[in-house]
Amino acid sequence: MKPRARQLRLALVCARCVPGEIELNLANHERWIHRAVEAGVDFVGFPECSLTGYELKAEHAVPLANAAVQRLGALARRFRCHLAAGLIERRGVHFFNTHVLFGPQGQVDVTRKINLTRNESRFFRCGNQLAVFQVRDCKLGIAICADATYFETIRVLAWQGAEVIFSPHATYLKGTPRSWISWRMERWSPYARDTVCALAGCNNAGLGTSRDFAGGALAIDHTGAMAARSRPVVNRETMLRVDLDLADLPGRRRQSVFYQEFQARRFYSNKMLRVARGPCRIKTP
Repeated sequence: MKPRARQLRLALVCARCVPGEIELNLANHERWIHRAVEAGVDFVGFPECSLTGYELKAEHAVPLANAAVQRLGALARRFRCHLAAGLIERRGVHFFNTHVLFGPQGQVDVTRKINLTRNESRFFRCGNQLAVFQVRDCKLGIAICADATYFETIRVLAWQGAEVIFSPHATYLKGTPRSWISWRMERWSPYARDTVCALAGCNNAGLGTSRDFAGGALAIDHTGAMAARSRPVVNRETMLRVDLDLADLPGRRRQSVFYQEFQARRFYSNKMLRVARGPCRIKTP
């Protein structure tokens, strides 16, 4: 079979993530990974705090050395795919909103949320690093929930070479099932167009866990057009498979005046350079 040229096939899993029920959540991860691998994907993305559930309680936090986290890494190796899952991380006396990217060769990369909400800032310590990782022949960045609200995050990741940005969410239901998708489309389309970078995300699903989550999965391609979105149904798990064709992305970046301008200047906003406890370190791929 001829290999796909400059194409990344994603599975965006809108999963039900029950707070504190790590074994139950882990079994659910494995179920969806099975389905994603059968669909021939390169990358499987799960929502914010998918392993531990999104509830700001210390008893739900686990270290990265936790057996359940290690088992996720084993699943990535077993199915030979890239897998991104979230957790409430305990690191010493501090807690972080963390997403871990596991690779098929045993790679483990970590991203910690920087832009915390008001409630989160009382519990989590914010991260201080943005990084881009290799997924197949594509450069992928991770922006956790509110991090993907701010253009500065997308700009920094694009400057580092990110071609696709994955954004896991735990966003509450606000009126209608379409609320999360509509909110993200409003911002992500111009972000993608200006940075010539695709954006893809998925949200926690389900009512009556700790909060009522809106659910949803969405992908915007590097031209700013919608590549795919899930049906707006509350309280239902789903997997959105999307093929992102990146063949013309380098050429579009060369032609984009806006992209070339911020590449030349390499400037950042104070928000991205200064987080709560020190300067933001930019990890060079």
